[in-house]
Amino acid sequence: MYLLIGLTPEHVTKLKEAGIPLSEGKTADLSGYLVEDGYVRRVLSLTSAHYYDEAYREVMVNGREQSVQVLWFEFDGQRVTVDQGRWDGNGSKSWKQAAREILMPVVKKNIEISVPHGYTRNFDDLPSDTFSILAWSSPEGDPGVSVPSTAWGIRTQISDRAFAPVGTGEAIMTDEGWAIAELFPDALYIHYDLCHRGSYEEISILKRIFQEVAKLLSEPTEERLAKREKFVKDRMDKFRQAYVALCDGRHRKLIESTELAIKQGEMKVKDLQEKLVRAIRELRGSSKKLEQLKGGNSGLPEKYAQEFDKLHTIKKVRFVEAGNGTVKVFTDTLYCIDPRTRKRHEIGAFRIDIHVDGLNNGIRWFNLSRRVDGYKPRMNAPHIHPDGSACLGNSAEIFAELIGNYEFAMAAMVAIQFVESVNVDDAGGKYINSWPEAPEEPKPAAVPAAA
Repeated sequence: MYLLIGLTPEHVTKLKEAGIPLSEGKTADLSGYLVEDGYVRRVLSLTSAHYYDEAYREVMVNGREQSVQVLWFEFDGQRVTVDQGRWDGNGSKSWKQAAREILMPVVKKNIEISVPHGYTRNFDDLPSDTFSILAWSSPEGDPGVSVPSTAWGIRTQISDRAFAPVGTGEAIMTDEGWAIAELFPDALYIHYDLCHRGSYEEISILKRIFQEVAKLLSEPTEERLAKREKFVKDRMDKFRQAYVALCDGRHRKLIESTELAIKQGEMKVKDLQEKLVRAIRELRGSSKKLEQLKGGNSGLPEKYAQEFDKLHTIKKVRFVEAGNGTVKVFTDTLYCIDPRTRKRHEIGAFRIDIHVDGLNNGIRWFNLSRRVDGYKPRMNAPHIHPDGSACLGNSAEIFAELIGNYEFAMAAMVAIQFVESVNVDDAGGKYINSWPEAPEEPKPAAVPAAA
């Protein structure tokens, strides 16, 4: 007796019409169809399939427990494979079965499952003509998100940190409001370590993720676009509020620190008589600064909100996020012209991190499209190092002044211009030709002369 796993409903109908007796069979973790030994060769012939693994499990047959041989079926052009290279946990067979049963009918192509295991994996590294499933990964970023205790009411059972969605795909949201995965045209990134134990809870969450993906892929394009637009709007509203709170929080902290400086000054006057004159001057200066800060506090939240909206009007700015002391500006694809050849090169789409407290020289650039070996390996741009820093020269003072004055929109515009400018006499700038060439920018249509 055999338990066949992976047969599609169409195959089951075909086999029954051919007179092959099939009956449903289940083990503790598998479900499929039971068939007598003598029919297996005919099943393989009629379905043009082959099996890729086998094992023995206990199944209830005619009211009694019986040991049967399990065959997992695959079909040409519709295979599910697992890259075992970084698979440190358990349950790979359950992942393959869930992918075949739930995702295969909608993706209709080969599926490859891999585990970057807490590391990013760029689209360029994924196999072509394949739907890739990546566990505990993202196209970019670092795992810094706390994993909720449940997903769709099922315990997550893991303490490792998770990735956040990059925002360019379609988020798979749990009932708890957690973006547990992100769907792209040929890839699904699951953001946390879901293949750690191979437990019933992990496989249940995995199947729910696959079901949400299958539902999404089966929806009309209009509905998917509507959901995507709503998701983008909700995220913008969320980060707009975070942006206002970030700026307002910085101002309130400045007031608090100034008030603290006054108290410390008063204590210094009492304790250090020999520095009395200096302490009194510091106290008077801090008092004036406090009056100015409190006097200018009215209407600041509205001003911050206007600055956030202004960021979205800048040419080539696609989206803005705010939180954890940072304003993140996502751009369209940026280009730069090599003055030696007049050729236009595609640098890539960027995430520009503006640190409101001036950390990391106030600004960092991260190329979301590609990394190129130039002055150093994996450069973000000709003048931008792998860690996102740059040799700013005089620009450092410009960014410091703009960030200090809350002029983040102007800082973003200058940051975009920095990417699209190059000094080929510089050690980094001379490698501009290492980036891919791009067609010339279309010239604006000529305005017809007035009659």
